[in-house]
Amino acid sequence: MGGVVLASKASTKPPPLIMPDKPIYHHFVQYRWSTYRGSAKTNHYWKGYAISSYNTIEELTLDNVNFAFAVKQLGLKGRKFTDLRVVEIYESAVVGSVAG
Repeated sequence: MGGVVLASKASTKPPPLIMPDKPIYHHFVQYRWSTYRGSAKTNHYWKGYAISSYNTIEELTLDNVNFAFAVKQLGLKGRKFTDLRVVEIYESAVVGSVAG
């Protein structure tokens, strides 16, 4: 009879996915944020720590986990502020790694 030949089920399993480990950095950085009183803008600077898997100023500024950590660390939760960013990285050290 003319039937359809089925492929072996053993060949449908995908190969294991191997992903490299991403390092976790502990940075000593300078943060800057702004507040407004009326139309007067005040910039605030503070040196603190950042923990992230990123190691450039631009990536640290955009990292959501670092942002939430910085807001809590700087006491800005519940306050009005704008433009929270990392201005300078003074020191960096690799403290661990996570599977990426």
